[in-house]
Amino acid sequence: MEEVYLKPDEEQDSVMVKVNVARDRDERARATRHALKNAYEQSKILDYTEIRIPTCAGEVFAVGCGTKDAPLALILPGYPGGWDDWEYIFAPLAHAGWHPVGVDMPGFGRSGGQRQSSRTERHDDPGGANSTVSDILTFFGVSTSRKCLLLGFDWGGGVALSLSLRAAECTRISAVVVFHPSWTAPLAPLNSLRTPTLLLWVPAEQNHPYSLGRKLARAVPPSTLVTLDCGHFSADKPAAMYCCISAQVIEKVMHWLPAASTCIAKSGARATKKANAVTTARAAPTADIKQQRPAKVTAVATPAPPPAASHAALSARSLAELITDRIALGATASGVLPSAELVSVKELPKSVPVVPCAPPPGATLLERQQWAVSRFATLLRCGAAHEYYSAYLGRTSAVARRPDAVTLFGSLPVIAPGTTLQQMHDWGVWDQIPSGAETLPSFSEWPRYLAGRQVIVEAPVRLDDSEDSLCLDERPGARVLTTHRAAILGYNRRDCTFDVSLDEPGGHFLSAVRRYSCAAVYRLNQPTHFRTVRAETEHAPSEGKYDPGALLVFEDGIRCKYADLVTRAKIMEAALALQPVVSDLHFEAPNAVATIEAQLRCVRLIARVMDCVHFVHEGHQLDLRRYARTDVGRLALHGRGHCHTVASVVAALLLPFSPLIGVEVRFRAGAWGSAGRPSDDHTWLELTLVPSLTSHVCDPSFEPLLLTLDEAYSPRGLRHPSAALQCGSLPPLPPACTWDDGAVQAETAGAPTARGSWPSGVPSALPARLDPINWAAWLASPQ
Repeated sequence: MEEVYLKPDEEQDSVMVKVNVARDRDERARATRHALKNAYEQSKILDYTEIRIPTCAGEVFAVGCGTKDAPLALILPGYPGGWDDWEYIFAPLAHAGWHPVGVDMPGFGRSGGQRQSSRTERHDDPGGANSTVSDILTFFGVSTSRKCLLLGFDWGGGVALSLSLRAAECTRISAVVVFHPSWTAPLAPLNSLRTPTLLLWVPAEQNHPYSLGRKLARAVPPSTLVTLDCGHFSADKPAAMYCCISAQVIEKVMHWLPAASTCIAKSGARATKKANAVTTARAAPTADIKQQRPAKVTAVATPAPPPAASHAALSARSLAELITDRIALGATASGVLPSAELVSVKELPKSVPVVPCAPPPGATLLERQQWAVSRFATLLRCGAAHEYYSAYLGRTSAVARRPDAVTLFGSLPVIAPGTTLQQMHDWGVWDQIPSGAETLPSFSEWPRYLAGRQVIVEAPVRLDDSEDSLCLDERPGARVLTTHRAAILGYNRRDCTFDVSLDEPGGHFLSAVRRYSCAAVYRLNQPTHFRTVRAETEHAPSEGKYDPGALLVFEDGIRCKYADLVTRAKIMEAALALQPVVSDLHFEAPNAVATIEAQLRCVRLIARVMDCVHFVHEGHQLDLRRYARTDVGRLALHGRGHCHTVASVVAALLLPFSPLIGVEVRFRAGAWGSAGRPSDDHTWLELTLVPSLTSHVCDPSFEPLLLTLDEAYSPRGLRHPSAALQCGSLPPLPPACTWDDGAVQAETAGAPTARGSWPSGVPSALPARLDPINWAAWLASPQ
């Protein structure tokens, strides 16, 4: 290469060297692209063969190419996906001496059988994904002496990793290549994985957080994390396994594989020489993304205020003047009031005078908390709260206000599961508490399974698109699925079982009776028992009480620490939004309709505090400024995600208020679009209102937010609940009010409380078919 010197000095020498290195890199890239293009053109003459493979989950459809006697390269698709998702990798693998085979997993594409769960914890189920892939490897004669290569994307990547953990399978796998693998189980078991693993990641895509890729790279000892650059991210780029950067993906994979030189040699000697000069991805893992970003600005130079507007003068301004200034500037409320809408940071005025307030000198902890609640409520009403959020996160020029934001958020009381009504009143959050809350039993002591309560059970049911769908079907061969068309009829104290009445076809409501154990009923109808994590050690919350300093674990690793400043501020937003509605809660009845409506209003207000949008609603205009990782507080502030994300955020916001407003929370997953599929491809919440014991589905991914069980689980509702536990949760706890502590038989007088009789105002049984209007009239009638 000709070298041109502009200046004969040492500084110019170093510049010249950098220029030459850049030229060499460009030439190597052009040579590699040329070789890959030739390989892709040659793929057009490859013979693709359709294969039918018998497995434990049914017959699986697959497509292969190349030499059948070559080592197998099994390509596992994402969820949902098919064999052709990663089709552009077939030809390079075939030319490198592999036998690439893509499969349609059971229930997808042209494969029969039932769809399998996408959760990592379910891969080892009998007839699950791991067993299916193991049967595929056996079909192709894979053994310890004839090893294979596993490649997978999303769900397929998670299956490849979990299969490599099996002692009987790891000896048959030579290497694993995963692209954005899905992993919902704890990471600790991955420390024992000894199969060489290549992790491919596009940091710009937040649907698969890059933080998960870094955690997987640290958890898997023999792994290499390689990042891919897709330029400016848009919603259409992930299509067809990032086909837009297929040359980059092929280059990374083929350079990492031991047979990469063979692939390049077949495209020409010059390409081989250039490709061998490239530093392989195995030599050094990609640097942490924090090292690639510019240094964070720790201070922003702001112009000095004019002498007339001194700090003392601004401090002397009243809150009333601040509110007047905000209204005069046309600011909108931040969404905490029932009639207001959420406003993003960019819609607020950029420069607004804010009074630098501080708690009173020498204030006690309670006085400091009361000041913070009053101050925060004022900022919410005048629309200035988002400026404090932005200052705390360092996203605006008002970085100088960050100390004020830290002081304010840090002084707010922590509202977490276990917070009492008395604390809410003492802090000044709620002026009133629900009527009857002081005289009636605590939330945990209320009866849960009275006669007439609608429950979800497993039974052989009819499955179609008619009005009789999910009714009891006692014909031979009927499928056993979950159904909501059931209600508690009574309790058998002798063997601790429930008599449950189920709907029969033809409009015969609750006409058939089946017997269920308490454990079977509790598993599907008790609140979700979420896990908590502290200091990297998992532990279960004792007696349903959560440590505010611990992390509450939701779906896809989303975690909530109620003591975090942003999280406690968002929870306080929800608490202040409920203040005008709390007075409408009358737990002592008899006007149950008003109480049910007030409880549903509370749920809607809490969900409205969340500014986390679903990817579906964003369409092709993804807002990359929105947070899309695992912290609940930031997701609720300005985030985005899929159904797992938005359901987890709403659940985290609801849990602290669950005993305060009488709402039980269950995290539910199931099939979307048609009933009967065992897949968990959609998630939502189920809420049971106490004391009415009516249940509703809360699905923040779609409108309307709240539906009854009959509306949500009907053929028109497009949902069908799964019986599997979600979020890696623990088995649900039994209700605190047990059936065996009383002296009255449930068959005749309902279930007694631990005191031996129902508390005043609580019925002994519910009507045969739950209807809020009839329920209110029945409560009002003499007992």
